[in-house]
Amino acid sequence: MFKNIAFRNLFPLIIMEISIVLVLFFLVFLLPSIHSSSNEFAKSEFENHLSLLQGRINAILGRDELMVRQDIFYTQLDPKMKAVFLLDDSNTILFSHRGIFEGKNISEIDYDFSPEIITSVMKTGDSIVELSQTRQAALGYAGLIINSADQRELYTLLVVKDYSSLQVNIVRLALFPAMLIFGALVFFSVAANWLIRKKFNVQFIPLMNATKELQQGIKNVQVPIKGRDEFASLSRSFNSMTAELSSQAKALEDAKTTAESASAAKSEFLTNMSHEFRTPLTGIIGFLDLLEEENKDPSIEHYIKTANLSAHTLLELINDLLDFSRLEAGQVEVSKASFDLNKLVQDIQAALEPQTLSKSVKVVSNLLPEQHSFINHDQKLLRQCIVNLVGNAIKFTDKGSVRIIMDATPDENGKAEYKIEIIDTGVGISSEGQARLFNRFERVHDTSQIYAQGTGLGLAICAQIAEIIEGHLSVTSSLGEGSAFTLTFDAAIAKQHQKLATTPAFDPGPSQKSLVIAAVDDNAINRMLVTQFIEKWGAKALLFECGEDIIDYAKAEDSVVPDLVLMDINMPGLNGVETQQVLRTECPAYDTLPIIALTANAIKGDREEYIAAGLTDYISKPIDVDKLYFAFGKYTNL
Repeated sequence: MFKNIAFRNLFPLIIMEISIVLVLFFLVFLLPSIHSSSNEFAKSEFENHLSLLQGRINAILGRDELMVRQDIFYTQLDPKMKAVFLLDDSNTILFSHRGIFEGKNISEIDYDFSPEIITSVMKTGDSIVELSQTRQAALGYAGLIINSADQRELYTLLVVKDYSSLQVNIVRLALFPAMLIFGALVFFSVAANWLIRKKFNVQFIPLMNATKELQQGIKNVQVPIKGRDEFASLSRSFNSMTAELSSQAKALEDAKTTAESASAAKSEFLTNMSHEFRTPLTGIIGFLDLLEEENKDPSIEHYIKTANLSAHTLLELINDLLDFSRLEAGQVEVSKASFDLNKLVQDIQAALEPQTLSKSVKVVSNLLPEQHSFINHDQKLLRQCIVNLVGNAIKFTDKGSVRIIMDATPDENGKAEYKIEIIDTGVGISSEGQARLFNRFERVHDTSQIYAQGTGLGLAICAQIAEIIEGHLSVTSSLGEGSAFTLTFDAAIAKQHQKLATTPAFDPGPSQKSLVIAAVDDNAINRMLVTQFIEKWGAKALLFECGEDIIDYAKAEDSVVPDLVLMDINMPGLNGVETQQVLRTECPAYDTLPIIALTANAIKGDREEYIAAGLTDYISKPIDVDKLYFAFGKYTNL
């Protein structure tokens, strides 16, 4: 029973309650009984004493008055005797413990004597004891009868005795063992409580400390197990729980490490694939651009444009894969700036217009009021979303139109809710297809149809962009009746006619002075392409196959210091970042020379990383000729 924790904790309290109950029982039930017993005992003792006194005085009464007085005197010397009276048959006091009462009637004395009892005992010679509650005294009545030859004399002996002291002593005698028992029980309960709590603390404090350690993140906390009681069982359960938690935490840590490794591997894979895809596309698109510009034969112009469009379509597919991966990984942040939404839509319309040339499809759009067209938002994300939606509409529409309808609902706080609808007259989408339309890698049309081209990521990217910009993308469609995609978002209205930063287009032509532009690239096709761009701009091209080559050249005494360096990043041996660091530290002439990263690495954060590493600027492949020539002019002061 003492192994039970609850019982052990309650045991001292139980002892205390038992003690209190016993004391109350004593006070309520036993004390009155003791009081009554003490009264009976006092009465019995007094009756014996009164009988002896009655017999003694009865023997000498009438023969020796002096002895009667002496007997009464000695009787009242007892400290418990309060008064002694001897009455005649008229209730007149003949003798008393004090002479002042003699000659008076007993009724004049305030001792609560009963006249009826006095008359009764006087006639019968009996003795009666009566207890007076008002005076805490015993009243003794004793009849005295003296018979002589010629007459019969009647007397009454009255004695008043104090019995309160006797009751107090009896009660004290009764209370002493009760209080002794009560004190012993209280002491035992306190001692038991101390011992139990001491043992409780020995077992509980380690468990409490272990719980705090567990809360602080300390793994696999164990507590010592003592005994075989419930605390021991609780400690075993606690140890088992912490061991299981530690095991789960390790499993989660391993899973996290695995996931991080997988994510890192995925990012590395995407980076490598982006580079590997963009490297050949750089040559394809670049030479197609050059071929299209220099072509004078109208019969092959269509072939060149078709090849160029196909190459750009492939580039868009690659960008879709990379963009979706960035969106899925949460690596895309909203970067707001002021721009003209009307111009953005017009530029998109113009860029996608060539896709309609082989179809009977017309792309039309409306313009927002000028006071609502300038907004503060992420132009890049909106462009990507609208391009995907409009391009998708053109893809699935063979005849009719693709309409871009814009609307703005301003509020009083300088903001507006913008709605862009892309409505086509194409094949439409079934209700079953709409349910999975925004799922990644999903195509809602028959894969045997000509429409089933692309990654199946375009609309999934649009849906994620809408979520990132805190907007909403929805679709309404009926099979065979076209579709309507609606993008809604909130944006702050920017100041009208605000000039927006754009990249000026540079027309290639002779430079104003003889410039030398170095290009470092391990890909021969890219070196050939860059050479064409440099020479068309009017500068001289200086080509290097790797980082070590340009370093050796820069250290040569008779080498010509170029005006600008185009640096590929992914190269065998020293990469582009390492190469520019060596050039700047070991070749004084290259310390402040503009060195621009020209790379197929186009993952988010690459630009910032390269510039932070010391490169002057960044241009991604495939090469945008306008951006390239703008950089030439900016960093050669032309």
